[in-house]
Amino acid sequence: MKNCNITLLCAALASLCAVSTFAAKPQTDQTSRLPNIDRIAKEGILFTDGHAGASTCTPTRYGFMTAGVILESLERLDIDDNTLVIFTSDNGGCPRQFNGHYPMGPILRGGKGDLVEGGTRVPFVARWPGKIKPGTVSKEIVSTTDMMATFAAITGKELPKGAGPDSYNVLSAFQGKALPDPNRPIVFVSGGTGALSIRAGKWKLIEGQGNRGYGEFRRKQPWPVPKPGAPPAQLYNLEEDLGEANNLYNQHSEIVHHLKAGLEKIKAGENYNPTALEQPKEKLTIKQAKPSPAQTLPDPDGKPADMNKPVQVYVLLGQSNMLGFGRVEQGKKGAEGSLTHAVKELGLYSYLIDDDGAWTERKDVRNVRVMGSGTGGMRLFNNEWMTIKGRTIGPEIGIGHHVGNSTDAPVMILKSCIGNRALGWDLLPPGSKGFEFTDAKGVTWIHPGYKGTPERWEKGAEPKKIKWYAGMQYDGDIARAKKALAELDKYYPGAKEYEIAGFFWWQGDRDSRSAALSSRYEKNLVHLIKQLRKDFDAPNAKFVCATLGHTEIGAADDGGEILDAMFAVDGNSDRYPEFKGNVATVYSHPLSKGGSSGGHYDGNAETYMNVGEAMGKAMVELMKSNR
Repeated sequence: MKNCNITLLCAALASLCAVSTFAAKPQTDQTSRLPNIDRIAKEGILFTDGHAGASTCTPTRYGFMTAGVILESLERLDIDDNTLVIFTSDNGGCPRQFNGHYPMGPILRGGKGDLVEGGTRVPFVARWPGKIKPGTVSKEIVSTTDMMATFAAITGKELPKGAGPDSYNVLSAFQGKALPDPNRPIVFVSGGTGALSIRAGKWKLIEGQGNRGYGEFRRKQPWPVPKPGAPPAQLYNLEEDLGEANNLYNQHSEIVHHLKAGLEKIKAGENYNPTALEQPKEKLTIKQAKPSPAQTLPDPDGKPADMNKPVQVYVLLGQSNMLGFGRVEQGKKGAEGSLTHAVKELGLYSYLIDDDGAWTERKDVRNVRVMGSGTGGMRLFNNEWMTIKGRTIGPEIGIGHHVGNSTDAPVMILKSCIGNRALGWDLLPPGSKGFEFTDAKGVTWIHPGYKGTPERWEKGAEPKKIKWYAGMQYDGDIARAKKALAELDKYYPGAKEYEIAGFFWWQGDRDSRSAALSSRYEKNLVHLIKQLRKDFDAPNAKFVCATLGHTEIGAADDGGEILDAMFAVDGNSDRYPEFKGNVATVYSHPLSKGGSSGGHYDGNAETYMNVGEAMGKAMVELMKSNR
């Protein structure tokens, strides 16, 4: 095929119904306008799911008026038998009759400029004597973007490195065969708004609401304008709903999550494999039992650790979830929900009190907590043996007792965090890249990468610097933790060396309030895990995160997207093979006693103890894999 000729005819605004082959029934004033295009289809292949790469005239506009002349010329030159001729369009047609162009038919929604099917689905026919069987009809998805890789395969040419990363070789489809990867992703661009949509198999996700096009043609369309409170984006099953009338965004949160994550990977120039769309959702969930009073630890023996061993340091990071607001004593809401009530009245966490009813103290686990805003100074809140002290507790109590009970080495629980911080902004790790996000109103925002400022700005506008930068809280939290470790003997008396054994992460509330940040959460969390290990020179340190307590599996909001992201990084999900056996996720919803993360779970100490115990148990299980 190396000597094959290729002729690509790309029309401007050629809608499906403008070509009689595609029309549901002949239209009296246009049935013979393009007889040579019909000839290509009859003598070759017709794709019923062909698309332009964009919904506006991005591709070159040639061939519309000269189609017949070209076929005659090929025959006159006696090269038609060795020439692949393709006819398609640069984008969809107008949604109403406009300057001689005709609508997209009674089913497809939208037209030129829109990300719905009417904006990108175009006539796509090809003729190649001896290679394409005449009269072939194919349901395979093809796009004008695929022509680069396909033409290279036909001519035996190798594309330069990095060229056409989103172009797929669809030669087998031209030959009437099935494509090897029917779910491979296709991204479409709206020239009107810059918004994107992604297609993988039968599923299609559109950023934002509405047709996502540029408005003149859309104004006279009969399609309804999205109502306030509608889902922030659109998900359609094109096998069942080609007219894109039934938005399934709220019904299939796992599909939304996968496609959003895939779109972000593609934007970043990374590969995206959508095979997970066909996997059952249960594969990404972590099954955990509710805590039982019978499942408790032995009372601390009061003995010190083996100081011949290095201190095992566990760094606790996040925002107010990790800070902890569990009440120790009764408050305005009474005794119920306090730690004292849970231990002394309900018989829970019996290892926290001795036979005389006093709080126990571990002499092998040190509890250290530091805090500061941004890269500012360090305040010291805790530096004592693990016990109950002060008015509130966090997950460090359950964590400390479980990891301390699993080893005879000295243990330090080192918490360095502050409330109301987002992973996608304040806690963004070094090396993180910026991204664009189009909101539900169609406005595209630029979100900065590490050390960028401000938090976001409208695309096309000049960013105005502020005193805060992306990752400023990350830098401060890590610096304060390292400062404590640099004075090891001050925080663990008698200790001479340490090693970072693991990280605990309980965060997500601030990101869950932003569609942009929640869409980026999985990518940021993956990078956080890797960057923490790099910054602390601890490549083998384990990582345990916990989901927001109020978010249930199946939630279709931004909190649900964060929950799915946390499940995705769990080593048992198989999404990230490098995390197998060293990253675990705790599902906090069945452990929570009510309330939300934003309301600090109503100060219920049982929530903080239950989640802390579960995180500690998860870490102990990960540590066992090393032994």
